[in-house]
Amino acid sequence: MVKQAFLIGGLVIVAVLLARFWPTPPPPEKPLPASPLQAEQKAVEPQRILFVNSYHRGYPWSDGIQKALIDALELQPGRQPETWHGTRFVLRVQYLDTKRNPAEQTVQKAAGAVLATIRDWRPDIVATSDDNAVKYVTRSALQEFPSLPFVFCGVNWSAAEYDLPSDRVTGMIEVQPVDQIIETLSPFARGKRIAFLKGYDLSAVIEADAIEAFLGIPLQRRLVRDFNEWQSAYRQLQQESDILLIGNYVSVPDWNDMRARQLISEETRIPSGAWDAWMQEYALLTFSTVPDEQGEWVAETVLSILSGKPPVTISQVRNQKATIYRNMLLAKQLGIVFPMELLRRSWAVDQGRGDDS
Repeated sequence: MVKQAFLIGGLVIVAVLLARFWPTPPPPEKPLPASPLQAEQKAVEPQRILFVNSYHRGYPWSDGIQKALIDALELQPGRQPETWHGTRFVLRVQYLDTKRNPAEQTVQKAAGAVLATIRDWRPDIVATSDDNAVKYVTRSALQEFPSLPFVFCGVNWSAAEYDLPSDRVTGMIEVQPVDQIIETLSPFARGKRIAFLKGYDLSAVIEADAIEAFLGIPLQRRLVRDFNEWQSAYRQLQQESDILLIGNYVSVPDWNDMRARQLISEETRIPSGAWDAWMQEYALLTFSTVPDEQGEWVAETVLSILSGKPPVTISQVRNQKATIYRNMLLAKQLGIVFPMELLRRSWAVDQGRGDDS
């Protein structure tokens, strides 16, 4: 009994000593509280924006719209091609490439790929530039995705033919300032016959129809399918018209810049006007529409809709801005002296360089 008691007492003493001197493990660390910004980013997934470009990467007009849209949304390039990311949004771009590949079957295939992206990626909103994206994507997607909103820009002159529901779609109509061009060129023209020259595509047909309706007179239209046709039409129209409206050359598949410049230098007899900035070296006066205006408006409208504003409360608008370029080489060739008022509000173009003189 004594031994037993002695043993028990020893064990008690050891236990007391261990309890006193054995190091106590530290309490588990508590996670640091998330900052309000981290908590918001974790709680809210970035909203998805799909941008459908009717044309191709490298086409100046839609490139300008796209850049303005991305900049306005403050996005940075993502890891995957044609994606941009921000704290609130992720944007993906798809191209229909209808300038370089206008065949109906090819366009339908490209539009089908966009519809497949909408099914798989499930964007919160779709934005588009120019007519073909509306014609081949938006109209089909409206039926298949009944709650998806759409914003367009670059649709030429009117969107009435597409019968877009105002509760789902809004946008900016693109109107070329042909009235200003013709008014400015008329004092230098020998008559009132007006011609229109451009490569053949859907936009060209729409533009020609709209300009005729707007002016209330028929145009001498030449919608050509290759560069030889373009050269022949340019020469012919110098004799058969008094003012030449020149659409851009992107739809002329075998365009030869050097030969075009030479032809214009040798054959120009009448004043000409254009509305794409990169055409300033081929026309006497260019009243350039501004792609930034359209891209920034799309960004603002997308933000409004994603914040809960219904598309039906956002009216369709028309572009308002234009930058004027005067081609001094053609002016000298034609013996034209521009009035001081035009000189003050335009940019000079001389041998491919623009300045403000």
